[in-house]
Amino acid sequence: MKIPRAAYGVLRDTIVTHNHPGGRSFSEDDIITAVELDLFELRAVSRVFTYRLRRPERGWGKHAVDELQSAFDEVYRIIDQLIASGVITQQLADGMAHHELAKRFAARVGAQYRRHQEAH
Repeated sequence: MKIPRAAYGVLRDTIVTHNHPGGRSFSEDDIITAVELDLFELRAVSRVFTYRLRRPERGWGKHAVDELQSAFDEVYRIIDQLIASGVITQQLADGMAHHELAKRFAARVGAQYRRHQEAH
């Protein structure tokens, strides 16, 4: 998700929704953008799921990006082990990684993260 720097002040406290045609949850860059913009909520919509990441009541906090990096390291360490042991394929891991990253990040900073399956 690319947002011009000039829009940063305007988007504070808003809900930003964007498209994820590949179906994955938020990328690391998506989450960093939500923190930098101080968004109230970030949403991503795919054919199957809608993902929502809502800012903690007390705000993102000054260590949010550090917590994201810790969650990223943790998720990819686990995923690498699962791939190496043959439990999951790289393709499955790619789909799982973003969802796990968002879940763990939200838990670390007190944000709300939801994945809702769309009815078809």
